[in-house]
Amino acid sequence: MTYNFYSRLRETAQLSDREWASLQFELDPLRGKAPAGQEKKIIAAALACAAWQAEQLLSRYGRKAPSAIAAEYGLKIRHTDTSSGSHPILSTYEPAARIITLYDKTLRLLSSTLRQRSFSDWQTGSLEEIAIAHELYHHLEEIGPRLFTAHHSIVLWRVGSLMYRSHFPSLSEIGAFHFSKLVCGLSYHPMALSLLALHKTKPAEADSLLAKMTSK
Repeated sequence: MTYNFYSRLRETAQLSDREWASLQFELDPLRGKAPAGQEKKIIAAALACAAWQAEQLLSRYGRKAPSAIAAEYGLKIRHTDTSSGSHPILSTYEPAARIITLYDKTLRLLSSTLRQRSFSDWQTGSLEEIAIAHELYHHLEEIGPRLFTAHHSIVLWRVGSLMYRSHFPSLSEIGAFHFSKLVCGLSYHPMALSLLALHKTKPAEADSLLAKMTSK
């Protein structure tokens, strides 16, 4: 399974951003609530939103490192070796504290695996900078303008004039992954790094997700 996983992971570089976004949306707990026939439009709008934000950022800062851009926004970057939960993640963002946390244990594991498995073409960018770019997008969602990925909502139920609306959680992640890919100029989709990290702790789950990608 190990060889098969890594060889198939390499193949994902050929997949489109829309295909990656479709997988993320497929995992959304509210996916079944999407209006009929609107799923593709919602995904396209999320990608367009992230692309527009990346264009604005690159126009203003050029290829400045995401960590330096984060500093311009007054964000603090914290490093920790503690676990982030049952699933390995690279980073998180705390809006109230304006802190991006990098999980060094996961980042070191990824860096080592990329070297051992000869993913040389995936080592052109700093894993830390890719993670920071991802969280920087979440900060942009917080400070506005009202970005589609953070504010698009649907009505879950309605009773008379009362209604309850909710967001698709996956849209924010679709946007953050696409944004980090564009800002960091990656030749592969950064969600592949999450799959690689997942494979080190939950190989069956990672293999199942990757199978969905490569069978599309």
